[in-house]
Amino acid sequence: MKKYIVVIILVVALVSLVVTIIVRSNNNKTSSDNVGASSNDNCNVAAVSISGFLNTESAGSGNSSLQVADAIRRIDPKDKKALLVYMDSPGGMPAAAEEVSDALNEVNLPKVTFVRGAALSSAYWIAASTGHIVALGASTIGSIGITSSYLDEVGLNQMRGYVYHEITTGPYKDAGRVDKPLTAEDKKYIQDTTDKMFQVFLKALKTYRDFSDDQLKAFSDGKYYLADDALKLGLIDQIGGFGDVKAYLAEKTNTSVGDLLICQPVMAGDSGSSVGDKSSQ
Repeated sequence: MKKYIVVIILVVALVSLVVTIIVRSNNNKTSSDNVGASSNDNCNVAAVSISGFLNTESAGSGNSSLQVADAIRRIDPKDKKALLVYMDSPGGMPAAAEEVSDALNEVNLPKVTFVRGAALSSAYWIAASTGHIVALGASTIGSIGITSSYLDEVGLNQMRGYVYHEITTGPYKDAGRVDKPLTAEDKKYIQDTTDKMFQVFLKALKTYRDFSDDQLKAFSDGKYYLADDALKLGLIDQIGGFGDVKAYLAEKTNTSVGDLLICQPVMAGDSGSSVGDKSSQ
């Protein structure tokens, strides 16, 4: 009988040890995945995370600009001191960047973008709209430009015996289709539209960053830059880490660094209410 009691005690002790290890492991994982983030019950700096490809609708691991913009608009500035945007994106659709930037402009709070990998093309458009950009030294910044390039499948279709029959209401309705040979007129039409979109992009950057025409010309050729060169070009304001981001926000909000509590970042596609969510007040 004593032998059975000893066995039971050992089993209970072993189970308790395993449960303790699992709980501690989960707690450590939560802490490491959200460095600097505070409980959403007492935080005072709203945070949004933008990563992956930017599109107007979510596709795979990308961001839906509608969801990102909605998350931003749900932030209630009455109980927040600032807004932090975590950024790691190769860019995407210009309209997606415009939609998110418009939402950021509606939030009347000090804002900062923390680039944790990349702020390229339309992602840089969004970063520029926050007014201040801090980037890790190994981050890539820029790639200012628009592309309408595509892969022509006409030769492949011919090899397969496919024939393209064009039936449209206008000569440019099928311009740019991968199955249709690109005529000189089609190419000029697509290039003109691409150039006009590029001017929309540049106008936004001039508005948000007050770039001169000479500055824009220096980095609007599609190149991307490491943080050191991006700083020299004026694409970012500071090279640094999370501590530098908090120091900047402390200065802008006249708050001590220790009193700034960063919220858990809202991700694109989050369906639950966020910190400062107007619907939860």
